[in-house]
Amino acid sequence: MAIDTIGTNAIANDAVTAAKIPAGAVDADITAIPDGSVTTAKLAADAVTAAKLADDSVVTANIVDGAVTTAKGGGAFNGRRNYIINGDFQIAQRANSATVGNGTYVSLDRWKAWAGSATTVFSRQDHTVGQTDVPQASFYARAVVSANSASGAYSTINQHIENVLLSNSQQMTLSFYAKASSAGLKVGIEPIQNFGTGGSPSSRVLIAGTAKTLTTSWARYTHTFTFGSVSGKSIGTTADSSSFEIGFWLSGGSDYNARTGSIGNQAGTFEISHVQLENGPTATPFENLSQSETLLLCQRYYNKGGDSFTYGQVFSCNTGSNAYCWVRYPVQMRAAPSLTLTSSGQALYVSGNSKTINGRVPQNADRVGFQYNLQVNGVAGSAGHFDASAPFYVAEAEL
Repeated sequence: MAIDTIGTNAIANDAVTAAKIPAGAVDADITAIPDGSVTTAKLAADAVTAAKLADDSVVTANIVDGAVTTAKGGGAFNGRRNYIINGDFQIAQRANSATVGNGTYVSLDRWKAWAGSATTVFSRQDHTVGQTDVPQASFYARAVVSANSASGAYSTINQHIENVLLSNSQQMTLSFYAKASSAGLKVGIEPIQNFGTGGSPSSRVLIAGTAKTLTTSWARYTHTFTFGSVSGKSIGTTADSSSFEIGFWLSGGSDYNARTGSIGNQAGTFEISHVQLENGPTATPFENLSQSETLLLCQRYYNKGGDSFTYGQVFSCNTGSNAYCWVRYPVQMRAAPSLTLTSSGQALYVSGNSKTINGRVPQNADRVGFQYNLQVNGVAGSAGHFDASAPFYVAEAEL
């Protein structure tokens, strides 16, 4: 029988094994194999290994569109996915714990809190060293909500994310870890689009709230939703003032049922960790940033100078009653900030002598810094240095 009279249909499955093929019997020239003759179904599991692939044999042109997904990337595509800043609650420049006002930033950076007829204390807490319930987490946020019963009572913590255009018709997935003091307490998740300030911006758009029921143990929760189109909307004329936001409702009377997912009036302790918001339908592992990276991201919206000890800031004394220097923020801020100057723990020395500071005035302030003027007597034509053992300014440009 001639060798070319045996068709592949005459060969039993698994009849030809690697052991039965002499070395060199199979032409190594890939062009000898007809296109499409080797299919995935014909390859045994793990038959193709990295060791069997020639260098540079897998090129972009050979990869089918959509074949490489985030799940298959094994973490290779995990950089800069999270829209949330300080989602691991490691930065608290203002205070570790504070009572919530009505739409104020009181404790953890980038988290705006609201409370009406539902007293709430918002704080940063340490995870137990070595815990694994929330992987790689050091801190979490705690909100303690007091008893409330009014239909208009509420308690929320929200994050505003700069630039509403990023949310345009965008599907996103929110993920977070949470637990509560009592099983059955809920959080309501509310996405919002804000169109900025200045001129005649469009009214904000609220997406119906969705409730998640918590237990007394840490668990991860996810919620996928799609923001509305911004086509036809008017963006405020004030630069960088638009945003989209995620709200966590901890209590909401019946007046807010549509926004809260009908969680109702609630009281108790709510704990949240590793909050992430990302594009697409899938929740990926939490994106960990270093503390210094997160701090710089937060400082675009809030920063303070002389946090521990500032020594030797040089001042020019150009008149008999004025000494000044230029103060530069750590990063360019979102907008020219509101400035608060403090007086605690400060001294100005000119020619070795301590000078009484009669007043402090910020001038020529913008998004990158300000001129810091100290009102003193008898310093014309001299140079001085300024010491501060506590923050001497606070700059805020939150959304």
